[in-house]
Amino acid sequence: MELGDIYPVVITIVLIGLVLGIGMYIMAEVEDELYLSTTVAITNTTTASVINETANVSVGTIGSLRDCALTPTAVTNASSGNLINSGNYTVNGCSLVYTGAALADGFNNSLWNVSGSYVWSADTEASDSVNETIDGVGSFAGWIAIIMVVIAAAIVLGIVLSSFGRKTPGV
Repeated sequence: MELGDIYPVVITIVLIGLVLGIGMYIMAEVEDELYLSTTVAITNTTTASVINETANVSVGTIGSLRDCALTPTAVTNASSGNLINSGNYTVNGCSLVYTGAALADGFNNSLWNVSGSYVWSADTEASDSVNETIDGVGSFAGWIAIIMVVIAAAIVLGIVLSSFGRKTPGV
């Protein structure tokens, strides 16, 4: 075993890492295109907690959905049933935040009912498969550094052991 034997091994490992990296990037981009755009109508869905001027509050449990976009058609105070006009709130994804000027209007710090629709990106079998593949390749990629260290140690050990059998010094 010679020092020159390291070159093909290093090039091979670099190429494997490069192909894995590019492949994972392409799969992640393809996965985004495989989600199914899903529209759901809601009627009088109560907010997850009280609406106030400091935090985005999810409408029901939909606030954590991927790429969620809420289009409210009617927002009412959950206790009084009074209509809340759109100037009193801002929509952020599938969450609402109070933006009214008068804090004494009875809308701030209360539960709201929301009717309308929301659109989100739902998983498909194809997107699940791509996601599992990305996870699998990602966990293998963590082993590449360990494999490189073992190969380098084997080459160094081979060079050291072969130098004991020579009659003249050299590498």
